[in-house]
Amino acid sequence: MTRPWYATFPGDYSKKTAHLRMVEHGAYRLLLDHYYATGKPISRIIGDLYRVCRAFEADERAAIDRVLSEFFTLKEDGYHNARADREIEEADEFRRVKAEAGRAGGIAARGNSGRKNSKTIANPIANPIANPIANNSPSHSQSQSQEESMKKETSPPAKRRPVTPPSAAGLSKDIFPDWWPSEAWAAFVEMRGKIKATPTGHGVALLIGQLTKLKAEGHDPAAILDQSTMNNWRGLFPIRAGHTNHLNRKESEHEKLERVTKELIKESRDRIGNNGADQFAQSQLPPPDDERGPIASVVVDILPRFGGTR
Repeated sequence: MTRPWYATFPGDYSKKTAHLRMVEHGAYRLLLDHYYATGKPISRIIGDLYRVCRAFEADERAAIDRVLSEFFTLKEDGYHNARADREIEEADEFRRVKAEAGRAGGIAARGNSGRKNSKTIANPIANPIANPIANNSPSHSQSQSQEESMKKETSPPAKRRPVTPPSAAGLSKDIFPDWWPSEAWAAFVEMRGKIKATPTGHGVALLIGQLTKLKAEGHDPAAILDQSTMNNWRGLFPIRAGHTNHLNRKESEHEKLERVTKELIKESRDRIGNNGADQFAQSQLPPPDDERGPIASVVVDILPRFGGTR
């Protein structure tokens, strides 16, 4: 039986095919289209499959060979795909149930119509069997129709296996390169989850490719992931000049001088009082003509910020 359409499950497909090249994706999709369109296993003859997929080049035929070996099983009647067989079987069963329900409804409708057109007794009150309504008792046909309607309403719908998209955390570690920064990746995935944008299996494959490309350009993969995590970015981008991750930024000389001077003045105040602290801090400065004059001038400039005097 030919089928004008079939259900696709992108999450399941991406999880199983993230490692395929583009030409292999094309081969797999064409083979599945042919499988569902015919509703039966595909031919054992490789030449026929090459023509079905319009594979004329060597790399295209190699892609078909690899897809057949990985996703199909060769049996006596042809190549089988387990998922396609299951979906076709469920679809056929669903159509069979609907057809039987339709036939049952048609038979009941024709029976009721025939009874309505039948002749009735002239005096229905004298014959309560012919006029059950007057006697407040349903006829056998009405009772049967009501029972069939109740069965249809109470019968549960055909169950389908729930499909759950693969989460980024549940993917196999085999798809990640050896150099993959696991901790930075875990933080990135957690951030994506918090903004309700957890990457799918196909999305993970794209992120792996993007990070591999950026690494080849000389960027640090961990720093790229950290940059996106800190900024709540969904994608991965090169490290921007002047926007380096502040967790890895070194303390500048000015910040170091400011911090040391602040600690020095605080310690002096605790030990010898405010006035003594000013004198002590001044005594630690080199003379103006010293070679470290620029550093001393910076310290003198920042003393008033912490309560001291020049």
